[in-house]
Parts: sequence; structure tokens; C-alpha cells
Amino acid sequence: MSKKTIFLILVTWCVLIINCFAGSVKWPDFGDQFYPSPRGKLSAMIDTFLENAPSAQHPGEIFLLISPHAGYGYSGQVAAFGYKLIKEKQYRTVIIIGTSHRKLFNGAALYGPGAFVTSLGQVEVDNEFL
Repeated sequence: MSKKTIFLILVTWCVLIINCFAGSVKWPDFGDQFYPSPRGKLSAMIDTFLENAPSAQHPGEIFLLISPHAGYGYSGQVAAFGYKLIKEKQYRTVIIIGTSHRKLFNGAALYGPGAFVTSLGQVEVDNEFL
């Protein structure tokens, strides 16, 4: 089974057991706890991680990236290695799969339609894809 097939099955499964939220803006729950919240400080930290990550080539298309999400001081440099691989690539939609830190529930949830506010700006949910 191809990576794309497995990914599409996973996304389909998530949609089938979906909990949809009304359109809204999602503010960061942990800003300034696991990363600096001022835009300039966060941007400089990310730039430093990317500059320090070794350059690498990947022979094929990068369809999936698994990245750590602990505090940036702990995992930022490791995450930067993966993100540097896709830095110059163009993607129409990015799907972020993560855990719920605030609510316990069975199944999966899909956020949207709406937007996520980050220290680097607001990111709109791809409503057409959703």
C-alpha cells in the first residue's frame, strides 16, 4: 500500500468520526510557555534553528513530515531538520495531526472552518479541503 493511500485512509477515518467546531478563530493555548510569543523573538529562534540544520537532499517527493512538538528549546532544532527539507517546496494544503491538550474524548476532531492565530500571524483553515 502506498504512502498516499495510507494517508488518505487516515484522513477519511478522521472525517468519518469528526467533531466539527463552528467557524471561529483558535488562539494559542500555550503561547510563551513552549516558544517565545513575541513575533520577532520566535522568528529569530526559528531562523537560527533552520540555519543550524544541516542541508540534506531527499531523492523523491516529500508527502509526509513527522515532526516533534515539544517546547522549541527541546525539539526545535530536530524539527528544523525536517522543515528545512521542505522549506522551498510549495504545498496547497498542510494537514496537522496532533493531540488534544485540553479535552479528553474518543475519536478524532477536525477544527474549522476558521483560523489559527500564531505568534507569526493568522493561518486560515482550507475550507474547501475541509
